[in-house]
Amino acid sequence: NAGTYTNTWTVTDDCGNTSDVFTQIITIEDTTAPTWTTAATALNVTLECSDTQGLANAQAALPIAADLCDTDVSNIIKVSGSFTASSGCGNAGTYTNTWTVTDDCGNTSDVFTQIITIEDTTAPTWTTAATALNVTLECSDTQGLANAQAALPIAADLCDTDVSNIIKVSGSFVPSQCINSGTYTNTWTVTDNCGNVSDIFTQVITIQDTTAPTWTTATDALNVTLQCSDDQGFNAAQNQAPVATDNCGGTLTYTKTSGTLQKGNCGSTGTYTNTWVAKDVCNNTSSIFTQIITIEDNAAPSWITVAGTLNVTLQCSDNIGLTAAQEQAPIANAKCTIVTYTKTSGQFVASQECSNAGTYTNTWIAKDDCGNATDIFTQVITIEDTTAPTWTTEIASLNKTVQCSDAAGLEAAQALFPAATDLCDTDMANIEKTCGQFVASEGCSNAGTYTNTWIVKDACGNTSET
Repeated sequence: NAGTYTNTWTVTDDCGNTSDVFTQIITIEDTTAPTWTTAATALNVTLECSDTQGLANAQAALPIAADLCDTDVSNIIKVSGSFTASSGCGNAGTYTNTWTVTDDCGNTSDVFTQIITIEDTTAPTWTTAATALNVTLECSDTQGLANAQAALPIAADLCDTDVSNIIKVSGSFVPSQCINSGTYTNTWTVTDNCGNVSDIFTQVITIQDTTAPTWTTATDALNVTLQCSDDQGFNAAQNQAPVATDNCGGTLTYTKTSGTLQKGNCGSTGTYTNTWVAKDVCNNTSSIFTQIITIEDNAAPSWITVAGTLNVTLQCSDNIGLTAAQEQAPIANAKCTIVTYTKTSGQFVASQECSNAGTYTNTWIAKDDCGNATDIFTQVITIEDTTAPTWTTEIASLNKTVQCSDAAGLEAAQALFPAATDLCDTDMANIEKTCGQFVASEGCSNAGTYTNTWIVKDACGNTSET
């Protein structure tokens, strides 16, 4: 583009005389450097650190130059700058690229500078789905709770390859209407190298108590069979109560429904059916626990009257005493029902030696409403005859005084006979007479006495006075 033009002139006069040569030299030079037609900051760009395509495009960009004389200024030389990270963020920084261009005459342009600014303004995002760590557990599931508390969301960042610096804020347990249920709300955030903070990731661990209490008392452990008279045993059975346990603890509330006696086949027999339910603090209700108290009556009545107390020994003549003895009856006690008595009246059994003496043997059994019978109660009424016959003839009424010559009178006197009676023996004809010999008086042999004596025995051998 530089060089010279040399122009020469001569002049000839009319006579043909020619002048010396006049020389003109026009010097062409090129001292003007090319200039950039691309605006100074036109290639500057700010990109997200993740915008690899944008970075490639920016790096491929080229400024355009023009020269006043050189029509071909494509020999642009680029000096690519390395990435210079910012002090606070390793993913942000700048690339500074420069270009120069030289024309054919070696004139070099000013330096064209391109600044590619890389920034990181995008927060990490959670790859774990928003509710993926939420869980609902039974209050007793300690392992499940431990697993849930150990769970961790995963984050990703467009530029930061290490986003493990996740910060967890563990929420305390917030009970709901019942103390065993409620929630733990845990939150996480993660910050990339450039201080961009993610949205909050929230985990809600819901603790519920839907499990009813269970009975630790065995199903039939409180069942009992008692005699109807066993008041102490009955009170003890009624005061018993089953025990339940709950998987999550807390105070259990027991509700007892006391059953009334359901009558059995007899007397006071039957069953009481008591039921309980247990509720935990979350109102979960257990299954029904049932207690059956069976009341039975298989005990016989017992005799209150002491054995032998109705036995009596009476004279055979004591009809009032016999009637009274026959009207007596023993008393029995059945602790739960009324007593029904059955008497078997024994016939008079005479003794072998004495028909007026002997025994009446009466027996009783007592039954309650359930057919339980006592042992036999025996009454022995002993009839004896220990009373001798007595004379109905007055003591001196057979004494006679007769003349020694009065044979007929003596005979009549000797023929006299006293009469006897017995309380029980109606036949007093077996009177025995002992005839006395004539006993003369001292002063007169024709005078004296006959002393006759009589005794009588009843059928039982009781002998009268003489």
